[in-house]
Amino acid sequence: DALIRKGFERPLQKEDVWDINADMTTEASAAGLAATGVLDAPPAQRRNHYLLRGLYRANFRDFWISALYRLGQELAQLVQPILLADILRFLENPDVPLSRGLLGCFLLFCAACTKTLLENHYFITCVRCGIRARAACVDVVYAKSLRLSAAARAEASTGQIVNLMQIDAQKFYDSSWGLHLVWAALLQIVGCVVLLFQLLGPSMLAGLFTMIVLIPVNMQLVKIQHQRRKVAAKKTDARVTTINEVLLAIRAVKLYAWEMLFAERISKNRQEELVFI
Repeated sequence: DALIRKGFERPLQKEDVWDINADMTTEASAAGLAATGVLDAPPAQRRNHYLLRGLYRANFRDFWISALYRLGQELAQLVQPILLADILRFLENPDVPLSRGLLGCFLLFCAACTKTLLENHYFITCVRCGIRARAACVDVVYAKSLRLSAAARAEASTGQIVNLMQIDAQKFYDSSWGLHLVWAALLQIVGCVVLLFQLLGPSMLAGLFTMIVLIPVNMQLVKIQHQRRKVAAKKTDARVTTINEVLLAIRAVKLYAWEMLFAERISKNRQEELVFI
């Protein structure tokens, strides 16, 4: 690849890298969110989860295309055990014609290729949605921070604003991989239960019962993890605020030789943050 070769020979510059598609730029992502109208309503009239609804409308097409990719991927995955069982029956029974075994092998190969192809297209489409959602949220937060009044700026620290733009906006990108995880997981469970029941009979109910019992345990673990993330976000706010104060008053810090004092304070904040990560 020419770009990789050029990067090996010398550090890459901005001019060396190709431009992204026009619909993936921050301007296009922010314009798509603004076109939904969810940001135009006064704060008192905004309903719950208005931002999620706006992001859904802005990425409506890719959202449902990715749903079709995920459905095809799950069906192709569930077909593979059925085809494999048919191939095993062919190997065990010498009376079955050879053409049926070859057909089963060919269909298994096609199912695996289809699953891989649809899976990659699903992830690419979801990443597109996540990148646009993150870019739109960063743009909205940054534009809002420039319009804050003096009273509002006193309530919102720089650390909180930076966290919104870096950590919270990043969560939209991170969650884009699991856009259809709820219904896809149900489809996987139902399909696996049916296949196991055909293969093992009623004895598979023991595994199903164990999985159902572990659901409340997993929910409790997720709840604890969510609480720890909230505490970690507060610790991150404190650390970023301290760093910003040091940078703004760097002349006074150097004049009074307070470098070690603030370095210890920042390090302490970071250690407290790491406890909850």
